[in-house]
Amino acid sequence: LPKLTKELAKVPTGTDVLVELTVDFLDHASYEAIHDWARQHENTGGNVEFVEIGTARMAHATAGPPKRGQARGLLDEVLGPWQERSDNPVATGVAAYHRSHAHVVRPHLDELRDRQDPHSLFLTCADSRIVPNVITNSGPGDLFTVRNVGNLIPADSSDTSLEAAIAFAVDNLQVRNVVVCGHSSCGAMKALLSGASAGPGLDNWLAHGRPSLETYRAGHPVRAAAAAAGYDEAAQLSMVNVAVQLETLHAHPVIRRAVTERGLTVSGLFFDISSANVLEVTAEGISEIVDQPTAPVTV
Repeated sequence: LPKLTKELAKVPTGTDVLVELTVDFLDHASYEAIHDWARQHENTGGNVEFVEIGTARMAHATAGPPKRGQARGLLDEVLGPWQERSDNPVATGVAAYHRSHAHVVRPHLDELRDRQDPHSLFLTCADSRIVPNVITNSGPGDLFTVRNVGNLIPADSSDTSLEAAIAFAVDNLQVRNVVVCGHSSCGAMKALLSGASAGPGLDNWLAHGRPSLETYRAGHPVRAAAAAAGYDEAAQLSMVNVAVQLETLHAHPVIRRAVTERGLTVSGLFFDISSANVLEVTAEGISEIVDQPTAPVTV
């Protein structure tokens, strides 16, 4: 509190001030210090605007005993506008972004205005529940993301759009990693398992998933590992499908050359929607991704 009060006292009288609150705990004393300073600053001709990014809110500080906010609060703050009922939810979301987050990402994007420098090519499903930057904790510009139904990579290179994306990401952008990410409750995998027609257009596309289905039925090690972990058939097929797509990528000339010449890595992920957990998928099986310890940082 003394450090906070000292910093606030440095603000020149009569100025316009933007206060960013990125906190998950705000006690009464801190709230009163900020509130009293803001009132005094405005009484002397200044203007104070608050942008509350963290989970603790000024408006809730006096409602009861202070408590620590939950991480979900920040996710709701970012994604919430798209969940609101609105005639134009995208416009509502853009307005919320401009109000609360544009100023946060602007400095980073300013560095990327003339070029992009992603560290990974991220190939995943078009499913709306998959949010690549959230599940990989990536920032703006980190992922070069390509999405299609079922995260499929045709072995015959017939999808020219996907081929162009792979070549551009690997050869032009020089990404260091290529990742294939499948997920639970995948409609494409369910359609392959059922064998029923998915309709015009989809049937032609899902034909590229038949090698994964055949590999699944042949008893791929990933299927056994997924079954042992308690996943249903659709999830098992989705994991096998990731393993098959990894094989396709390893045989791809652009990928193969980059692996040999500059150590490009190719890896697989599986996102379990119900638990929000992400698993690593390899040709041999599945495994949890363990957090790597880092040195403590003093602030």
